[in-house]
Amino acid sequence: MTLKEKATLIIRDIKKETGTNPVRIFKKIANKEYVNIHGPEHHVLDGATQEAGNV
Repeated sequence: MTLKEKATLIIRDIKKETGTNPVRIFKKIANKEYVNIHGPEHHVLDGATQEAGNV
């Protein structure tokens, strides 16, 4: 799976979230099978969860 595909999945799943706590959202999405927390996709996850918390 490419980084772009992973980023698309991360953003899709974050948009489904109803909460606004970025730490909870991060932990939930970080546990998904397509996220390698030590891979580059975690940078997408960091930024996207911060934005989700600011809504």
